[in-house]
Amino acid sequence: KYARYDLEESLQMLEKAEAIDPTSVKLRLRKGATLRALASYRGDNSLLDTSANEYRRAIKGKIDNGNERLAASELGEIFRTTGEFDKSLGYLTDALAASKGNEKAFLLDMRAQTHLFAGHVDAAIADSNAALDLLDFGLGRKKLAMALLVKSGVLMRDGDTASAASYAMQAAETGADIRVLHFLNKSPQTFPAVYAFFQSHMKELGGVELASSALCGAGGFISRADLERLKLLGADLNFVNPGQ
Repeated sequence: KYARYDLEESLQMLEKAEAIDPTSVKLRLRKGATLRALASYRGDNSLLDTSANEYRRAIKGKIDNGNERLAASELGEIFRTTGEFDKSLGYLTDALAASKGNEKAFLLDMRAQTHLFAGHVDAAIADSNAALDLLDFGLGRKKLAMALLVKSGVLMRDGDTASAASYAMQAAETGADIRVLHFLNKSPQTFPAVYAFFQSHMKELGGVELASSALCGAGGFISRADLERLKLLGADLNFVNPGQ
């Protein structure tokens, strides 16, 4: 049922199973996953709290087996979604303690994303590089590119154009699509990535148009100072993205 996204019916079936075996860890994991998917489907973040409770119940003590690491990683994802970054980092760090190989790579990638949206760009870059040292995977390269673009943008905004160019080139070397900017422009912590797109080699790739279109997503927090600086760099403040 879960595979067919019949989420409400799946939840009812899991609750019946719970009455039969309330101690099942796998049931907790499935119920947590179903509630999390239902939260996304309904747009109801209150269900994330219920999902988190199920994952917590799957952790019996020290996080030292696969099921408990999975529960902790899901809690890390939930708390990133709700903006509780310290909790997210705590669970992901606990999950990492006993992880190895590909699992460790994916957990490092998750923690890198939390670091990035918490405003810890250097820690995000470090975790992304560590993940890719273990396993070269596309999503990992995308996350690294996102962090490198934020770092580049911060440096560009602050006037260090040479260092900004170096980080932007590293982002390009990941092979990730530069349109990852549209994953970054809606958060004040990652918005500075916009500045990276006004470097000369980024302009040649359509950076000015991409950055100008990204400003629409920052309307709730962008400052007048940012708008003035970006306009001087060449941003089109009247840009209208037909896809938005």
